[in-house]
Amino acid sequence: MIVSPWLVEQLLLMCILYMYALQVSTHLMWISPEPMKNGSVEDGTKEGRPARWTTPEALWLECKAYFDEYEGKGMPLTMEMLAYKLDMDRHVFLNYAKKGDEFCAVIKKAQDFIVATATQRLQEKGSNVVGSIFYLKNRADFVDKRELSLDADVHLVSFGDVADEELDEADD
Repeated sequence: MIVSPWLVEQLLLMCILYMYALQVSTHLMWISPEPMKNGSVEDGTKEGRPARWTTPEALWLECKAYFDEYEGKGMPLTMEMLAYKLDMDRHVFLNYAKKGDEFCAVIKKAQDFIVATATQRLQEKGSNVVGSIFYLKNRADFVDKRELSLDADVHLVSFGDVADEELDEADD
């Protein structure tokens, strides 16, 4: 088997980079404090950014400002755009629901308002009905309901006291 010198050089370079990365990550493990199970570090401080809203009322005021801004423009309201306007990821915004019942109620209220406007857009002339249906099915857990009707005549017959001879006569 013939191996090119370029391939050997690339493999050596990859090994050196891997060893360096392993050394750096090992070094960083000794420097950084170990996170505890509850998400805080040993000195009691929380990791990550501090909470943006300390009260549910402050969060609702910003949600309401988004609703007021876009509702009159005829643009569809979405949780993604709300999170964008609040300068955060949608998942981070939804994690505020885990901060307590008050925050959960605000986020649920915002979701309900967005779903209500999407269902209202279904009735408006000239609106994007397909887009509203897509949003409702994928984000609001709406489903197409299909009802099947089966009409059949069913006759129940008890054969408990009938002899085999009588059954044979009935077949004829």
